[in-house]
Amino acid sequence: MFTLRVFGQELGKKGGSIFAWYEEEVPAPVALMRARDRRIGYVIGEAVAYADNLGNALRVMETTYRQSFAPPSSGRRGKSSAVLRRAALEIDFWPRVAGPFNELVRRLGVSVGSDSEIEQAATEWADVVHGTAGRAARRWAEDVGRRDRELLAAGESHTHYLRAATWLRDRHRENLAQYTEVS
Repeated sequence: MFTLRVFGQELGKKGGSIFAWYEEEVPAPVALMRARDRRIGYVIGEAVAYADNLGNALRVMETTYRQSFAPPSSGRRGKSSAVLRRAALEIDFWPRVAGPFNELVRRLGVSVGSDSEIEQAATEWADVVHGTAGRAARRWAEDVGRRDRELLAAGESHTHYLRAATWLRDRHRENLAQYTEVS
């Protein structure tokens, strides 16, 4: 088993300053690194894309809600609470999928050469990620600080998220079927 370390950074709006930096560690089984089966790479890429797409859907849910209440010239006032809400939503999702992703990579390393095992690992990963995102969205929608029109707007944004998440899950399944013989 090797440990891969991945580093990245997010630049500020003007492009010159670093807004955030990231470091991730992923366990990589030797069998996975030696695998000559290109499908493994596609399955991992599809898994990452699915999580990223669900994360974006969560962000759109929160942004759409926030924009429905922001006057065009609201300036900086109120932005800090919006940033905190968005950060809380992302923290409720992204850290919770890191462990299951590591498990997916480990299982793929063990499953090299077995289509049914590869598909099962990828399907279970998708179920975990979908459920994690759904729970984060539900907790966000049930925020007790909302009343009246805010609650209605949160419900509408959550409904749009649910539709997007279902569409993304269906697309993920179709994409995954391209890389596994069992569907």
